Amino acid sequence: MGEDPGEGQGIPLVVNNGNVDMSDIDTSNFNIGINRIFVRMQNSENKWGLARQFDIEILDKATMFAAEYYIDQMPESEEGIPLDAYDGTFDGDSEQFKGIINTANLDIGSYTLFVRAQDSYQRWSKPEMKHFEVALPPHISGRIFTSIAGWNNLSISNAHVALEGTNYSTTTDENGCFVLMDMAPGDYTLTVTTPDFNTITQRINWTGNKPISLNIPPVERGIYSQSDIEKIIRKYDPSMDNKVSLEEAIHALKTVSDMHSEY
Repeated sequence: MGEDPGEGQGIPLVVNNGNVDMSDIDTSNFNIGINRIFVRMQNSENKWGLARQFDIEILDKATMFAAEYYIDQMPESEEGIPLDAYDGTFDGDSEQFKGIINTANLDIGSYTLFVRAQDSYQRWSKPEMKHFEVALPPHISGRIFTSIAGWNNLSISNAHVALEGTNYSTTTDENGCFVLMDMAPGDYTLTVTTPDFNTITQRINWTGNKPISLNIPPVERGIYSQSDIEKIIRKYDPSMDNKVSLEEAIHALKTVSDMHSEY
C-alpha cells in the first residue's frame, strides 16, 4: 500500500507451491471500503516480477440480521422457519434467538435440527446441527389380540378401548394396538369391548409420569364353543388354501349363529 518501498523491502508473504496465501495479509490497519495493495514475487533466480494490483474490500462490522431453522434437510424454497431475537431485535454482532419447533406433524423417531444465522451483509453462516427425538408423552398403550382354532396372536382391529367413567377412549389399529394420553393421574378401570368377544377389564394406577405398556391377555371368545368355531371355520375358507386368515376367522364368528341350524 502507498509508495513502493523497493524490491525486497515490502511485507513478506507465504508462498506455497507457487501460490501466495493472501489470508496472511494483516488488514487490521486497513480503512473501511476499498484498499489497494500491490504484490510481486521473486523467482528461484532472485529476479523480481512486476507488481500486480489487488483491491481488498474491508466491510464495516457485521451485525446479526436474521436466524432460521429447518429439520433434516433444507426445504426446496431454500427458506427455513424464522427464529426471533431473544431481546426482540437483531442488532448485535452476536445474538441469542428463540423459537418454537413444531413437531406436531413429525412421526415418532429421530431427527436432525439445523440452525443458521444471517448477517447484515446477507451472508448465511454454516448451519449448526443437533439431533433430537420425537416420542409420545406419557401414555397408556397395549395390544388386543386373540387365538382362534389354533391361530394364535391374531390382532383385533377396531376394538373399543376406554377408561370407565371418563371421556378417554380410542379404537385399536390394524395391528390391534392402542394409545391413550393426557389423563390426570389416578386409578382407572380399562375396558376393551369388541363384537363376538368377551369384554376385558383391567385396573390401572396411572401416575402420569411415565408410559405404561399393558400386558393384556388374549381376548376370549363369546358364547360359542371351540367345536362350533372349528366347524364353521372348516366350512368357511373362500381362498381354498386350507388356511384361515384373520378376516375369514372374524367372519366365521359373525356368522356362527347360523351354523346351529346347519349342523
